[in-house]
Amino acid sequence: FFNMDTGNAPVIQFDGKVVDSKIAGNTLAGSTSIGIGVVGRPSKGQPGNILVKGNEVSGHGSPGKHSAGIYLDGAGTNIVVEENVVHDGQQGIKVDLEPEAAALHTRRIIVRRNILFNNSQINLKMGAGETCNQPGSLTESAAVHNTIYSDINNITNVAFDCGEDLRWKNNIFVHKAPSDGFQYRLLNEQVNISSWVVDYNLFMNQSGEVDHYKWFGRRYDTLPTFKNVSDQDRYSKEGNPQFEDAANTDFSLTSASPARDAGDPLTVTRSAGDGTVIPVQEAWYFSDGLGWQAGDQVMVGDNAPVTVVGVDYDGRQITVNQPVSWEMNDQVTYAYAGTAPDMGAIEFAPFITISAVPQDQAISLRWQTNEVLADGVTWRIEYTGPAGDQASPIPGIHKNVTEYQLTALTNYVIYDVTISAIQDGLPIFARTVRVMPTDKFAYLPLVQKR
Repeated sequence: FFNMDTGNAPVIQFDGKVVDSKIAGNTLAGSTSIGIGVVGRPSKGQPGNILVKGNEVSGHGSPGKHSAGIYLDGAGTNIVVEENVVHDGQQGIKVDLEPEAAALHTRRIIVRRNILFNNSQINLKMGAGETCNQPGSLTESAAVHNTIYSDINNITNVAFDCGEDLRWKNNIFVHKAPSDGFQYRLLNEQVNISSWVVDYNLFMNQSGEVDHYKWFGRRYDTLPTFKNVSDQDRYSKEGNPQFEDAANTDFSLTSASPARDAGDPLTVTRSAGDGTVIPVQEAWYFSDGLGWQAGDQVMVGDNAPVTVVGVDYDGRQITVNQPVSWEMNDQVTYAYAGTAPDMGAIEFAPFITISAVPQDQAISLRWQTNEVLADGVTWRIEYTGPAGDQASPIPGIHKNVTEYQLTALTNYVIYDVTISAIQDGLPIFARTVRVMPTDKFAYLPLVQKR
């Protein structure tokens, strides 16, 4: 949808008692108001079991408005907003209860793995209503593993409002603009934050400038000061997240990013046990896919990833697709690639690129990786097919080696060649290519036109 004049209405909206539905994979570029709306009202009912995924929204809003790219207003229960990109509009993602929805209850909203950047007013807002005394509420909701970035002036990265049992964890907040603005802004001084958890986030501000955190009517200019006053973000830290190319909107992490392996488990187990039903302290981080996709891939303790197939939110337990065993207080989090979850929307994924050139009874290999290999890591080359001079596997290749030639192979036989990074005897990532040695090559003549 491009250049949509919808007046004050959203371009796409679920309005009222819409259930078991999704808004996914849309591009909305330029609109006079809200991009995507999920709205409940007392006279119409509330949307529930909704997936909002993989949309890109930009250029939304017009003068005098406060239009969000994705707006949940009076929404119901069990709504997942994930992997969206919202940028260069007025507001990013907003979860709220406006006065018309002040008597409604919004519960179990998951805002995760979204990228929000350069929205001119607010990038992310979660909180209900204009006062904390209204009959409705926002509860048991989380904003986790999001990347929020601004390099324009006078905006707020995160706005907080009334709610209970709210969670902001494992996010990246970048505020690079040289003039005034806020990383955090608490909009309502009546809010009771005793049930909140705001922690394990990464902050970056413009070099030489101060960050701003507005909290209960006062402004704090540094993260340490804010921590001391608020008792929030106790384990959060400052640093350059080292995105691949933020200037060109590539917010994936480089291998040296301080956001790697720096996140916190979402929750922990409440008791030891084994089986497929796992008791957890807080279940509202997780989804069974809402009938639209597979459930969350989660890691419980040291187990390999398993898939969530059911969530009992009130009973505080998740059901997974295969049995595992766990101890009390074992971590439970989304599946990750390193030693701990990464902060931000994009989990770093080590990879190898391989160039394999067929030759007469030989294969010439070159490779490179985006990972900085630790001491003790080596390369291993394995291949399928008739053996050559070097029997497969070929272990113990120094981590700085990036070229290798397999010789005395059999021509016209397809070989699958796998290059793996090995640590403590186990592969940590690998890549396979298929190539056929040959002694027949065709060369085309070069023809130059004058």
